Amino acid sequence: EEVMFSEYLPVMREIKLCKRRLARWTHAFQRLSGLRYFPSRIDVRREPRGSVLIISPWSFPFQMALLPMIDA
Repeated sequence: EEVMFSEYLPVMREIKLCKRRLARWTHAFQRLSGLRYFPSRIDVRREPRGSVLIISPWSFPFQMALLPMIDA
């Protein structure tokens, strides 16, 4: 039970949280361009920037390796 509460459940909660909020994090939205560029509009689209390296020792708890990977 200790492993379940300290290792498994935090990882599963983080996965559920990311799945719920992923659409909100990635949707495109518009900003005002200001008076100088009046007839135009600005569309902001979030895109990935590249690769991520996650370094985690295997002798530590399971969640220390997975939580940064889920967030990335």
